[in-house]
Amino acid sequence: REPREQAYARRLAPMRSCPPLERIVAVSDVHTDHASNFAWCEALAASPSCSSSVLLLAGDVSEKLARFEETLALLSSAFGAVFFVPGNHDLWCRKDGSEGADSVAKLERLERVCESLGVLTTPQRVSVGGSQVAVVPLLSFYHASFDT
Repeated sequence: REPREQAYARRLAPMRSCPPLERIVAVSDVHTDHASNFAWCEALAASPSCSSSVLLLAGDVSEKLARFEETLALLSSAFGAVFFVPGNHDLWCRKDGSEGADSVAKLERLERVCESLGVLTTPQRVSVGGSQVAVVPLLSFYHASFDT
């Protein structure tokens, strides 16, 4: 049987075309539907250290698809690499169905946006500060009935 560490190393290929990075920055719940929060993301993206950083964006970017795409375009153009995992607000659906009939359909749209911008949603190894780091975005769904 293959040791666990070797199995993970085999599955987690190094990121393609990504230079060595210096640091990892993690944020969540940026809620850029609010103008002041989008302005905060603009200030973050303007930081000179972004281009040598990995951004871990852990959900609740925006409930609106257009604002989600605008936010990820801003951040992915500033950071050396961006990883994303959706939060509940990202997966909210409009009553008119314009952004997806349900949360799974909306997730598929979010994934297409991420792919078009080079935002990563799958496990990857990145070189950070001279070490190989595995980034493993995890997606799960929750319902209150799971507690019973």
